[in-house]
Amino acid sequence: MPTKAVLAFLAAASLSLLAAVHHFGDSGHAAGILSDCGGKLRHDLQLSSGWNRYVVLITGKVASPYRGSARITVEGNQTLAWKAWSPVPLIDLQGGYRVTLRDAVLEGLEPDKRFAVWMVLERRNNDTEARCSSQENRSCGVVFRDTANGRCLLKVPLLFTSGEIH
Repeated sequence: MPTKAVLAFLAAASLSLLAAVHHFGDSGHAAGILSDCGGKLRHDLQLSSGWNRYVVLITGKVASPYRGSARITVEGNQTLAWKAWSPVPLIDLQGGYRVTLRDAVLEGLEPDKRFAVWMVLERRNNDTEARCSSQENRSCGVVFRDTANGRCLLKVPLLFTSGEIH
């Protein structure tokens, strides 16, 4: 019996390590800190060119003293259709408190709380990549804005690159 468990573990670990070295071009992840000072992003959201649909995950933490709600928009590129979802945990480890997403608005943001947003970005035409492909072009991105005053809380630039992303 222990031999089977060890073999199952080794197979799962090997598969996970092999999957970790490959980045699928149609998906990406960005992590940042949402704050009333404009936020801070650890890295841009880089996506491989040539796909019609992209799935992205944006995770982050709320910096003190911000409290409120944030509207999510895709700015600088009107050729992307998009939808956003907030994952729901199977087991709630935060004592019943969760940041919720309704109609593209993250509600219940408080200091030190974490959030996660899944987004599907879909190209309407080929102009999308031309507008967002340049490293200097930071106008295309997913933006979190305070619902009360419209201030930018976090911006996640969308960069479409040619070739493989590592």
